[in-house]
Amino acid sequence: MTEALLPPLVSYLLIGAGSGLLAGLLGVGGGIILVPALSALFIQQGMPLETVVHVAVGTSLAVIATTGLSSVWSHQCRHAVQWSQVRGLALPLALGAVLGVAGARLISGEGLRVIVGLFELVLAIRIGFAAGRVVPSTPTATAAVGARWAVGGGIGGLSALVGIGGGTLTVPYLLTRGLTTHQSIGTAAACGLPIAWVGTVGFALVNLTGPDTVSGGLVFWPGWLPLALSAALAAPLGARLSHRLPGPVLQRLFALFLVVAALFMWAG
Repeated sequence: MTEALLPPLVSYLLIGAGSGLLAGLLGVGGGIILVPALSALFIQQGMPLETVVHVAVGTSLAVIATTGLSSVWSHQCRHAVQWSQVRGLALPLALGAVLGVAGARLISGEGLRVIVGLFELVLAIRIGFAAGRVVPSTPTATAAVGARWAVGGGIGGLSALVGIGGGTLTVPYLLTRGLTTHQSIGTAAACGLPIAWVGTVGFALVNLTGPDTVSGGLVFWPGWLPLALSAALAAPLGARLSHRLPGPVLQRLFALFLVVAALFMWAG
């Protein structure tokens, strides 16, 4: 076990604030920050290595379940949430999250670490190259039922598997539906709620094979409260910044951050 640089409470508050800022800024749940940062923190606290990433993913979803409400409210106040899109995707996202939780239980901690890192790296490449792309200004009709189930189920499953709110996948999809960048970010924040709620319940109820290492299934509840509070307070600030900064600049910065997060996850 390595020596912690900061007291656990301070670490939780800083990690939560960073994830909340990102949640409001880009419509993501903040799990891109939470999972690698919590993995490193749990290792410092002496948590068994075989369960570190699983508990980080479960705790991340629990934080997003509360942070998302603050982020959605901030974007809704700016009329940036398209609820017709949210209604069409909510059930597929939730059912996909159920499959994601089941899949995470079957994958080893080291395997999950590799998956999360690769996921972040692929997203970085995609978002970096897409920065500045012009999208239609008039929203198209809601996608066909089959397409919504395929897209929503895939986003929900992968998001729950790696502990994110799904915004990094939902935003690009909504852009193809003709929503503006700000509408896509606000709507993606709302779409992340069913993923986080279902994922939190799933990870809180299941345990890996062997003796329990933490109370509350695979969610570390003692760290959840400071994480959730600081994230919820920071999310509105991120939402305000989101509506002031140019989209291409935000996309490139986010792509750079994803690369760093992927390397950090693999190094952990």
